[in-house]
Amino acid sequence: MFKEINLRNHSSLHKLFYSLMQLYRDKEIDIELSLPDKYNKQDKKKALSKFYRDKINPDDDNDHDFVFLEKQLHKFLKRAVLRFISKDYSNVVLLVGAGASVVTNENGNINSNYGKTMQDISWNIFNQLYGTNNLEEYLDEKDAKIFLPKDQQEKFEKVNFDDESTWFSFPLEEYISNLNLYIQDAEMSGKKVRNPSLSQAKKLKRFILLSILDSVDYNFDSTSKMPFKHDKVILKLLNLIHSDSSKLMVATTNYDLAIEKSLEKDNFTIFDGFEFGNNKEFNDDMYEWVLSKEVNNINTKQVIYKKHVIDLLKIHGSINWIEKENKVTKSTVEEVKSTIRDNSNHVKMIFPSSNKYAQSYEEPYFDLMSRFQNKLHQPNTLLVTSGFSFGDNHISRMIINAIKHNSSLDCLITDYNIHNFDKKTEQEDVNDNWSDLDDLRDRGYNIAFLKATMCSYNYDLSYYVG
Repeated sequence: MFKEINLRNHSSLHKLFYSLMQLYRDKEIDIELSLPDKYNKQDKKKALSKFYRDKINPDDDNDHDFVFLEKQLHKFLKRAVLRFISKDYSNVVLLVGAGASVVTNENGNINSNYGKTMQDISWNIFNQLYGTNNLEEYLDEKDAKIFLPKDQQEKFEKVNFDDESTWFSFPLEEYISNLNLYIQDAEMSGKKVRNPSLSQAKKLKRFILLSILDSVDYNFDSTSKMPFKHDKVILKLLNLIHSDSSKLMVATTNYDLAIEKSLEKDNFTIFDGFEFGNNKEFNDDMYEWVLSKEVNNINTKQVIYKKHVIDLLKIHGSINWIEKENKVTKSTVEEVKSTIRDNSNHVKMIFPSSNKYAQSYEEPYFDLMSRFQNKLHQPNTLLVTSGFSFGDNHISRMIINAIKHNSSLDCLITDYNIHNFDKKTEQEDVNDNWSDLDDLRDRGYNIAFLKATMCSYNYDLSYYVG
């Protein structure tokens, strides 16, 4: 039954074509291009040419080339974004999701050495378990579907790895949840379980958790160019804060170290909740600190604040966090992996499962989520999201609630495909949170949607915000 296959090579899982490509939306304007269902460069040039004459320069009848038209389009988009964020903010929050670590080349292809979405990770684990003979190490073939949700088991029975139409979206979150329940029930009952045994189930869980860590543990070669562009976006957003003592808040659901590594070359100081020095224990009070110095003038003492300072909130934990003696500390990634092999309970990450919402009330996650929520309710605040799918209901509802109750909150929501917001397309991957955000925008709330990614080769997010 099991046959190895590289699911990532099947582009139809990741690349869909639409007759309407939406690029930007706010309460005043919608920017979109009408395209054939499967368009080539020539079709796109026709659409760009029409947009240029209709929206940018109606008096220009020249036959411009593709590069010129594309550049004019992105300039037009940039002006729209800058109008939306054209004020001095007291607070700026950048929310970074899994999509922000995805790196693409000049042809738009994903660099598999770096960021992966949760869908990518799920398919990779499914492939490693069910597309190869690896599963036999953890489960007998007759027990292969034991941890799948019941409504997915019938789909699993029909999977043919040679027939793409039979594939289904692997429910990793529910799979881990069922696996956790199986282990907990076996441990609490004290009875010996078979098919699988308790040791087999624990081994399967360790394999899945290590696979997730391996997916976000990138090799950063100091001799090559940094693939991530978080630093460029952060530097631009810092310029929008009018208060010298106010720090940019960067919140992320990602476990990886893309943000930290990206900021190294710019001499940033990162307040991530951990104490400085050798004692790297989590202490929420660290976020209250700022960096400043006194400058002696002739008549007075002036205080200057360091500009390159951010608060980093890793609200789902990090690949270098670990629990020692009931305290959360920073460690090495290799020690974290070693801990999973020995005892996964000491790793401080919120892995996909139905228990992740309960975990968010544990320390340090509760402190981090509270800070994030409180900042969204502060006056004169800008929230920018990048690569966050709004599939995490707990965080999404925090944002939607803040939009409803904080009239001075502006939200610039960016992603690789904002047409998912449009209910006219009737795409199945539209979730309730996307729909609610779209409704709020239609009702006049300060929300804008921008088709842009953090680490695209051309016209990344930093291009538009400054």
